[in-house]
Amino acid sequence: MFQTLFGGALLIVALYYTLRAFGVGNYWRGVISGTVSVAAYLALSIANWPGGDVVSMHMAVFLATATVLTLIGGRKPGAAKRLHWGPKVIIGFFLLLFVIDGGLLMISGQGLPPAVAKWLLPAAKKSANPPHTAFSGVVPHGEEAAKTINQFMKSAEKQRRLG
Repeated sequence: MFQTLFGGALLIVALYYTLRAFGVGNYWRGVISGTVSVAAYLALSIANWPGGDVVSMHMAVFLATATVLTLIGGRKPGAAKRLHWGPKVIIGFFLLLFVIDGGLLMISGQGLPPAVAKWLLPAAKKSANPPHTAFSGVVPHGEEAAKTINQFMKSAEKQRRLG
């Protein structure tokens, strides 16, 4: 998951500057570098579906990376060497979005690191191990799910009666 997220962003940067070396216009550098990475990831995700949330985070990061590069690359060399505060704010926002998306992907797939979980979460009453915080996955909503929930409820009621 991280390899595709950061690898796709690096692909965009490499492709953008490669196209720049060949004299392609700024707008088309952004469009081509963003489109190639999005198309490559969509082809990969169709073959091995990671989930809609992961795909949407990848799309947001890839398109934001291409947009930021296009904003930066559109500046004219010469008189105006400093970047205006407006693009700086947009770039900062996209960088923050990139870091938050990556962190959420890590937490959902692997859970919090044990040291962070121990620091943030209350201690478990009957276990010295920190709680498992990774996303458990999709729960099916069908007849089997109803049976499983019903069994759990019966077991919980029995345990409650036993004390």
